[in-house]
Amino acid sequence: WTEKTQYRLEVLPGAFTDIYENTNDSINRTFKSTEKESYGTLILTVSGVKIPVIIQLMNEQENVVEEKYIKEDGKVRFEYLMAAKYKLKLIDDLNDNKKWDTGKYLKHIQPERVAYFKDEISIRANWESEYKWEVK
Repeated sequence: WTEKTQYRLEVLPGAFTDIYENTNDSINRTFKSTEKESYGTLILTVSGVKIPVIIQLMNEQENVVEEKYIKEDGKVRFEYLMAAKYKLKLIDDLNDNKKWDTGKYLKHIQPERVAYFKDEISIRANWESEYKWEVK
């Protein structure tokens, strides 16, 4: 997208079909792109990774904004973030399926472990914020 540019989105009737076979009507929307300086970046250095993990960046309401999947120590970048406060969640992906599993009671399999980053992440516009997380 080009910064500070007006765009128009036009969706013709029948372009989308839901699970009940209902289709959409005409949709026309205009919107303007934001300048790059309005966004912030989070650079997270993760260490102590011994098994595959999912790192989720969540807003204050704990809705997942973005997630990354890593198998070893390293840096993870979350870019184009709105200025706000965020939380981080780490999920041990024991079976390497890239999602959290609830476990199986009858087979005595526990849910995959979940851990939260101790600090709240503060992202500011046009800033790169760096944090370190040692997984234990």
